[in-house]
Amino acid sequence: METVCHNQLIFETPLSKEVVADFAGGRITSDAGGLLLRELDQRYRLAENVAQCLHDPRDSQKVKHEFLTLVRQRVFAIAQGYEDNNDAAALAKDPAFKIMAGKAPESSGDLASQPTLSRFENRVTTKDLRRLSDWLLDLYLKTHPGPRKIIVLDMDATDDPTHGQQQLAFFHGYYEEHMYHPLLVFDGRTGFPLAAVLRPGNTHSSYRALAVLKRLIKKLKKAYPGALILFRADAGFAVPALYEYLEEQKIRYVIGFITNNRVLEKAAPLLEKAQRQYLETGEKQRLFTSFSYQAESWDLSRRIIAKVEYTHLGSNQRFVVTNLRPLLNQGPQIDAVVHGIFEHSGKR
Repeated sequence: METVCHNQLIFETPLSKEVVADFAGGRITSDAGGLLLRELDQRYRLAENVAQCLHDPRDSQKVKHEFLTLVRQRVFAIAQGYEDNNDAAALAKDPAFKIMAGKAPESSGDLASQPTLSRFENRVTTKDLRRLSDWLLDLYLKTHPGPRKIIVLDMDATDDPTHGQQQLAFFHGYYEEHMYHPLLVFDGRTGFPLAAVLRPGNTHSSYRALAVLKRLIKKLKKAYPGALILFRADAGFAVPALYEYLEEQKIRYVIGFITNNRVLEKAAPLLEKAQRQYLETGEKQRLFTSFSYQAESWDLSRRIIAKVEYTHLGSNQRFVVTNLRPLLNQGPQIDAVVHGIFEHSGKR
């Protein structure tokens, strides 16, 4: 945020020279860190490619703000924590944001106002969003050249709280708030985003997940033939349609599984063992087992891995469903990629 100061402080000193603190340094900013983001943007041409994905129906003879400038202004404002377009009123003169948007800080023209940015956002169409999605995946493929031995896909849904009467913002019972419910996919090894879909606040976690996954898997298989693809998600994605598609495509998966009485009964002997070992040693116990299980909505049995913990706080049990198989003659081997799912399983 820009700050303009014109005050001076004069300090008394036994020396013969006067000491003055002068705050008339001109226009300064508290968001200069965004200039580092601009360097990344320059290197990978992110804003430029985003602008090419969006259509601009404005009359070129009446344009005051270049389309690329609008994209940069909006992207960098969000990245700096100014997600509300109303913030544009304060940022329009900020020298750092002018540089980020591609303007000289001392130029006479300000950046775009809130109404201009709101019109810019409201013009985005479904086709624009599809082009953006394709570009994001193409950027991933470009920055992660093959060959690849293993690709880990992490899919998750998160809450985006809303305020006021925003379109498609609804109350979600699990999160207990009015919100949007975005769907996100990341490379589980590098953290690179592969997909992002904004959804109404009252949708189930798995809503549109299969459509997004099909598009990703098709391109990933073409780009990295022979790579092992592993899909990870929490219990919100424990739906038969996802299992069946992943099995059909020979994709390995580890998905959190909602706790129920049947799986608790199967894990009961392990819980008793963990409790007994805790009482004997006084130390935290963490044990694993696996078993076959078939829900009523499934047409076949699937493997469930159970994690049982016992501490001074009592028991803690988590379950995942998977098509990973244990190593021959070594019991249920829990690979490192499985552990993270246990922290989120059973929450929905």
